[in-house]
Amino acid sequence: MSTQFVQAVWGGVLFGSVYGLMALGLTLVWGAVRLLNLAHGAIFVVGAYGAYWVVAFLHLPILVALPFGVLAAAAFAYAMHMVFIRPVIGKPGFDNSTLVATVGISIAVSAAALLIFNPQYKV
Repeated sequence: MSTQFVQAVWGGVLFGSVYGLMALGLTLVWGAVRLLNLAHGAIFVVGAYGAYWVVAFLHLPILVALPFGVLAAAAFAYAMHMVFIRPVIGKPGFDNSTLVATVGISIAVSAAALLIFNPQYKV
């Protein structure tokens, strides 16, 4: 087998694992709270850019940066829940208002990431 084929298979397995973990998170949130969190990808982006920031600007190794990315994502998710989701839980129209809020958060995080980190590919 060629090295290129092995790398392609390994990359596919890794990306599939990441997508599977994200789907698992969506399923857990839906099963526990009946909330369709469309900002789930935005939380992932905040964590990824948090880890990137630690590597690129603080020049720390990637294994040190990963916990920082997880902490950034967890802090963002907690703040998002406390500010946007918790105030409307149990109120009439809960489903619609949380859906609109999470879509808005997702759009805002995408725009902020473009403004802060620019659209250039990061290595």
